[in-house]
Amino acid sequence: QLTTRPGSVSTPLEVDAGPGVVLHNQATILQMLPDQLLQDVLRLLERFLVLRTQILTIEDDRHRRVR
Repeated sequence: QLTTRPGSVSTPLEVDAGPGVVLHNQATILQMLPDQLLQDVLRLLERFLVLRTQILTIEDDRHRRVR
């Protein structure tokens, strides 16, 4: 069972043979990406994590106020 991303010819993203294999394949794909694209992806991921942290903090505050 191979999952390919749309537009790719035959780049398996996941091979159903345990978590280690999937991670290895995703790491390989990341290595194949151009540097600029990789920078963009990392920047987006960073922003997402920051936003997620802020949201969780807001929810925590809200819960504390309710109690």
